[in-house]
Amino acid sequence: IDLETEYLPNVVRCENGGANLQALKAQAIAARSVAYYNMETEGAICDSQSCQVYSCGGEPNALQIQAVEETSGIYLMYNSTLTYGFYVAGDNSPEPPACEGVSGATEHWVTYNSGQSGTDVEQTELGFVHPTGDPSYGQNRGCMSQWGARCLENETGADYLDILRFYYGEDIELVQAEGECITPQETTDGTSSTDDT
Repeated sequence: IDLETEYLPNVVRCENGGANLQALKAQAIAARSVAYYNMETEGAICDSQSCQVYSCGGEPNALQIQAVEETSGIYLMYNSTLTYGFYVAGDNSPEPPACEGVSGATEHWVTYNSGQSGTDVEQTELGFVHPTGDPSYGQNRGCMSQWGARCLENETGADYLDILRFYYGEDIELVQAEGECITPQETTDGTSSTDDT
């Protein structure tokens, strides 16, 4: 399965398909990070909520495909470590302008790391919580709320970088992989970096 043209558009559709473009782009980057992490550590990825959902029926629409194309190869990294882009649904009615949830079955996993950096970034208990200062701390930089991402875009005008920083910290790095299937992109803040992943 081609990661960029088949796998990720389907994951974006299955995981947060009703969102608008910026939240979909944040979803694509988080989902790509999960896929890369699983491929690096396990050599494969499952098709379920244990990893991320790829098979849910139907076909990705133009907006979901666009979100993947416009973030081609971009994944999350911190401290020279591939970050697992944890995400959950979160509270389905977060209140703007804060867009922070208070209830829901998965809300307790969500982290709100806006303005945080370094060891001040809250990790999610969905993953291994590293002791502060551990060099491998970059693997767990928090957890994004999918409903919260929608709220941030729709109610505050946040773009995908704003959304990612809101959940994963101000210093989360967006790195672009290299390869034949990757179309070079510029991130929202005008930077573009590459890696041999």
